[in-house]
Amino acid sequence: MKNDIYQEVTDSILAAMESGNTNWLKPFVATSGMPVNAVTKNEYHGINVLLLGLLTPFASNEWASYKQWQSKGANVRKGEKGTRIVFYKQLEKENKETGEIDRIPLMRYSTVFNAEQVDGYSPVHADMPDLTNRLANCDSYVDGLGIEFGVGAPCYIPAQDKICMPPRNAFTSNQDGTATEHYYSTLFHEITHWTGHKSRLDRFQDRSREGYAFEELVAELGAAYHCRIFGIDLEPRDDHAKYIGGWLKALKNDKRLIFKAAAAAQKAVDFCESIQAAEAA
Repeated sequence: MKNDIYQEVTDSILAAMESGNTNWLKPFVATSGMPVNAVTKNEYHGINVLLLGLLTPFASNEWASYKQWQSKGANVRKGEKGTRIVFYKQLEKENKETGEIDRIPLMRYSTVFNAEQVDGYSPVHADMPDLTNRLANCDSYVDGLGIEFGVGAPCYIPAQDKICMPPRNAFTSNQDGTATEHYYSTLFHEITHWTGHKSRLDRFQDRSREGYAFEELVAELGAAYHCRIFGIDLEPRDDHAKYIGGWLKALKNDKRLIFKAAAAAQKAVDFCESIQAAEAA
């Protein structure tokens, strides 16, 4: 492939981290839910959630390629810059030893534009529930996971398979003293860790410093994805800044690292949603 999409995406993440903004994963809460294709209505996943839902300044969730927008009678405005996304195609190749067909995933990329970048189309903006209802939705979601909780500084304890969280009133707003999105964004970070237990996604094999930093990146992304789903603000953790340097170094050494972390975070979200689906069945 002429263009190195791994390096291009990694460079965009590095630029966000190096911008001096500790909240480089802050989702825009003018809307909720994952980014979707305006034509197929399919949700984007993994690294594309990061590229479309968290690092762009658009409130609309709807995206499509230039030709897809044209198929809807809309036109991308002159001078608008598209956003690259990645997808995989299966290359079929005969295995000379077994005679069977091997399917090899090949990464490709496409350029998409947000609904706010086109003329001739009115972006769909679903009414955002008020904050009280959004937080109540978070509570229902967390309750459905069957997690064992304890009281203490925010953390997940693998040996006990338990999440510790301070009392909700420890997370207060500046206005009315009630629990805010900060409590839930912190909780979703720990829930992402919880999915890594050996009885679930078994993600803790690498116990090195690098492995620990990688897991923290997965948890940050998992929290950001969940915050995007529920339309709540992602508050930077107090320990966030100390990981930035390690993440920068790791990303510069491995251009595929952010893809691996995004995929792991998506699996964590999918795992939690599978529990919700099983409970609803």
